[in-house]
This record gives sequence, C-alpha cells and structure tokens, in this order.
Amino acid sequence: GDVRMNVYDAQGKQSAWNPLTDDGDALQLAVKLGMSIASGTYKVVCEYVPQEDGPNVCVSEQYGKDEYAATRRAIVRAAAEIGSLHNAGDKPPQVGLD
Repeated sequence: GDVRMNVYDAQGKQSAWNPLTDDGDALQLAVKLGMSIASGTYKVVCEYVPQEDGPNVCVSEQYGKDEYAATRRAIVRAAAEIGSLHNAGDKPPQVGLD
C-alpha cells in the first residue's frame, strides 16, 4: 500500500505526502531543494549544487522497468543525502513544502 506522510502548510492545512510514490510530491521536493534532474537512456541523475561552500550531491538511479519510479527514488535519495550533510554540519537550504 501507499504509505503517505501527513504534512502541514503554513496555514495548518493537513495533506498526505509521499515523494517515493507520487510524481508531483517528488517534483515539489526536487524544486524546493533546487535539484537538477537529467535523464538518459538507461538512468536518471539528480544533482544539488549548494549556493554556498559545501559539497555537491549527485545521485544516479538505473531505470529498470519504471523510469518514473527510478526518478522519484533518485530525488528522494538526493534529498536524504542533502539532509545527512546538514546533520554533519554543512548547510543545505532550509525549505518548507507549501
């Protein structure tokens, strides 16, 4: 089944969100984090280049049977890597998903 996280906007409105299963949620995450997405014949690449000093994040995912699912996975994996950089002391962008 589709496991979705409940998120709240600035006005307190609740909505369900899962970027691993929903194309719109994944795109929203990529845009909010400022990722670049490039697709090739066999894989997709998501890249994040910080505005300030800090390491770039580059994640690739083979398409397999579903290029849309692979793209969502690459976006989520890149977002997780950006989050881990934040936990390590680097400064990724602060974002809210409106």
